[in-house]
Amino acid sequence: MIKKLAKIFLVLLALFFITKPALAQEKKVNIYFFWGEGCPHCAREKPFLEKLEKKYPEVKVYDYEAWGNSDSRKLLIEIGSKLNVNISGVPFTVVGEKYFTGWLSEETTGKDIENAVLCVLKDGCRDIVAEILTSQQVQPKKEEPCECEEEEKKSAIPTELKLPIIGKVNPRNFSLPVLTIVLGGLDGFNPCAMWTCFS
Repeated sequence: MIKKLAKIFLVLLALFFITKPALAQEKKVNIYFFWGEGCPHCAREKPFLEKLEKKYPEVKVYDYEAWGNSDSRKLLIEIGSKLNVNISGVPFTVVGEKYFTGWLSEETTGKDIENAVLCVLKDGCRDIVAEILTSQQVQPKKEEPCECEEEEKKSAIPTELKLPIIGKVNPRNFSLPVLTIVLGGLDGFNPCAMWTCFS
């Protein structure tokens, strides 16, 4: 009995050490960097983020040009709404649930961004921007009308018919047998055919 328990314990211990590195590898940190073409502060932050991406293999930087791209601007506004912050300019950087407005230097803003990355790697946290992007991708599709509904629309009884001699008629006011007789009689009466016969 003790031997069996010892074996089970060893198996569980082995599984723990095998799966732990795998779980560590799965942890990713996304940095969302919003910048503007010609912005000097953005230009200084960009190389720092590239260095951070090389330093930490788990880090992936996504950059969005917000001045000239309306989709990036809309995303930035939505992020501001989700984070409950008034975003008045760029650069604007988001790491997990933390955001950074502007850029001073690697020693100040850069250090804060790196600390946020380390915090996510250590504890994990919500990726606010990923949540927004996922919700945008999974928007419910506009329901397409069923083919049978389309057929019904095509084969629906018209509300008005123009008949020779009689004029405008609403077919819904007639029963099916009467309508059949009237339309059949009019269809059978072809003056061109009659004149052809007599000529």
